Order: sequence, then C-alpha cells, then structure tokens
Amino acid sequence: MKRALLASFAAFLLSSCSPSDQQRANEKAREAGREMKREAEHASEQLKHGVEELDRKAGPKLDEAGREIKEESHRAAEKVKERADRIQGKDRAEPPPDR
Repeated sequence: MKRALLASFAAFLLSSCSPSDQQRANEKAREAGREMKREAEHASEQLKHGVEELDRKAGPKLDEAGREIKEESHRAAEKVKERADRIQGKDRAEPPPDR
C-alpha cells in the first residue's frame, strides 16, 4: 500500500518538478523503500522468534498430549479386545442348541 502510494506520489512529482526536485524525490522514494524493507525484515525476525518461542513452549505439551492419546487409545483397544474375548468365551461355553 505504501509502495503504491509512494510510486504515485513520485510519478506526480516527477512530472511537475525541476531536475533537482526530481532527484530529491527519487532519493526520498529510495529511502522510503529501504525503510520499508528494514521494517519488513524486522517484522520477519519478530515472527521467526515468536514461532520459535511457541515451538519451545508448545512442543513438549504437544508431545505429552500425543503420548496420552496413544495410551488412551491403547487402553480402549484392550477393553474392546477383552470384551470381545468375553463374548466369544460365553458363546463357546453355551451348549449348542438342540435340533
């Protein structure tokens, strides 16, 4: 947004200014571009550090949650297996029906 505004402003200035004014306008536009680049790099670094901090804090918690889910699913599978074994055991213990 800033870049488009600066480019429009620079084009306007260049069309109605003396060569020295045009040179100053070009220099100001280049400086504004350099400043925007520095701001973008700074924001990128802050974002990178934020992601690293989040990973550092959340990583162990996510690992623990994953282990808990794995343990819970294992326990649930064991319960299902035990119940299936009991059902099959009851079926085997019953005498076959008379025909």
